[in-house]
Amino acid sequence: MGKNILKTKEVTIAIFAIVALFLLIWGVNFLRGINIFKKQNTYYAIFEKTDGLMPAHSVVVNGMVVGNVDNINLLPEQGNKILVAIKVNKEIQIPTNSQIKIVSPSPLSSPQVELLFGDEKTYFQYGDTLIGNVNAGLLDGVDVLIANLTSISYSLDTIANSLKTTIATGTLDNTLRNIEAISDKIEYILAQNQGKIDNVMSNIDTFSQTLSKNEEKINNIITDLNKISSQLAEAQLKGTIDNASKAIAKLDTLIAGVNAGDGTLGQLVTNDSLYISLKNTLTSLDALLVDLKAKPKKYINVTVFGKREKKDKTK
Repeated sequence: MGKNILKTKEVTIAIFAIVALFLLIWGVNFLRGINIFKKQNTYYAIFEKTDGLMPAHSVVVNGMVVGNVDNINLLPEQGNKILVAIKVNKEIQIPTNSQIKIVSPSPLSSPQVELLFGDEKTYFQYGDTLIGNVNAGLLDGVDVLIANLTSISYSLDTIANSLKTTIATGTLDNTLRNIEAISDKIEYILAQNQGKIDNVMSNIDTFSQTLSKNEEKINNIITDLNKISSQLAEAQLKGTIDNASKAIAKLDTLIAGVNAGDGTLGQLVTNDSLYISLKNTLTSLDALLVDLKAKPKKYINVTVFGKREKKDKTK
């Protein structure tokens, strides 16, 4: 009888131990986001960096959790890239042109893996590897912003120190006093010439009203002037073109006559005999002038007392 009770207690303890172990395993997986009662497929993704991604973080599609991160391993042989294993519900099919990213929904939330499905009709198979990338988080670039703010703060401190120095040396007081003196002078000048200023403003107002009242007349005058200007321009242009055409026609006639040998100029251009004759004449005339200069008495016989009789050679 005692032995049976002992066996019953041992069986009970064994059952409780098995149940406790099962609950422990289920609890650990539950905390990791793994549902041991739901079938899942494993896929892999390679990232340059993971930005704090940890096992058990969620895998989402359009904001809905469809799986979880299983484990993360470093790949030294591939330039220290990171291999992330994800488990996705078995009914989820991933098109081959899909993208996988690590995103941070908010600055206070943990990063998660997001699947962006493509439109291909072919799908990744169980165990395939996807190439992933990391979206810029909300806190990315904060270090650059802090550096810029630090630089701005330093500049503001410099300006404040310069302003303090200016106030301490009295330069600012002198400047303010000068500005006040200039303001007083301007106010004095305006007060002394208020009547003139009022007259000028009144004249301007009257002139403006006159222009407004005669706007139509002014527009008509401007229109007429434009018409007259256009007519004059057209008339002058037409006359100039006509005169040019007549001059060109006369020049054409003259050139045609010269080419045809008409007139003296035409003969000179077309007939070289006249040129040769003129050249010979000029040559002879030149020789005559040379001889005249050399022997003037040969051609000119001038006496003071009248004509001298020739001596009789017989005497």
